[in-house]
Amino acid sequence: MSEQQRKAESIPWWLWPNLLNFDAPVVAVVWQELFARGAGVELSWPQRWLLFLAVWEVYFADRWLDARIGRHESTERHRFHRRIGGLGWLIQAVVCVIGLGLAFQCLNREGWLAAGAVGAATAVWFASTHLDGAQLGWLPKEAGVGLVFAAGAALQPWALTELPKGGLLVGAGVFAVVCIQNCASITVWESLPTDRMDPGSFLNRWPKWAQHVGRVSLGLGVLIASVSLVHFDGEPLKAGFCAAVSLFALGGLGLGRPATRRRGTRILADLALLTPLLVLAV
Repeated sequence: MSEQQRKAESIPWWLWPNLLNFDAPVVAVVWQELFARGAGVELSWPQRWLLFLAVWEVYFADRWLDARIGRHESTERHRFHRRIGGLGWLIQAVVCVIGLGLAFQCLNREGWLAAGAVGAATAVWFASTHLDGAQLGWLPKEAGVGLVFAAGAALQPWALTELPKGGLLVGAGVFAVVCIQNCASITVWESLPTDRMDPGSFLNRWPKWAQHVGRVSLGLGVLIASVSLVHFDGEPLKAGFCAAVSLFALGGLGLGRPATRRRGTRILADLALLTPLLVLAV
């Protein structure tokens, strides 16, 4: 192996959370905490771990399927998941069993109903992403990711709260916008062959949006910030603030075009979604 190949195969320490599928679960748990506080719900650690492990399971399966289908992709996550063997699947099975145990411990009746709905939506999204000919209607697959992800983060607060749920719906809605822009931005920046050839991809479904994804993120950030300041207060205002800051960060990354080819940009795009930490720490 040449020196250039060894450098290409080397994995910096800051990329490991992404390769091990820890980034998305952390984002989900952080936003779940923001939603829970707004809904007057105090989450237990098992309830937090349930969401973390559920998101990890979904991302593990999705990235493994991506790696099997996109055999010619050259990103680190494709190469890593393509090499996963028996040990990786043993870990996945153990996590699945632990997750099911936590679900029986943590979910009430409304939680099971909501989990069933989110699970069904996830199955539809998986089919649209990994089965030939399956589509999400006029929606790009990235929009499906964002909607399902936001619903999953809001699931436990929704099931447990005794307060009116309007504020929680607002928070989940603005978070869905952020998730969609995050997924869309990464698709545009990476511009992988499978995405360019996929008619359900954001690149092909909404090409004008994809062409100006950075400016769209900034525009959505301004819109959400303005509406939040005028119409929201309390917890919905905090959710709107966090969403707007995330969108501004995504927009800034999108406009810095030379940097979008660097592998660290995906990590920065995920870090941009951790804005609830700005208010949770107060």
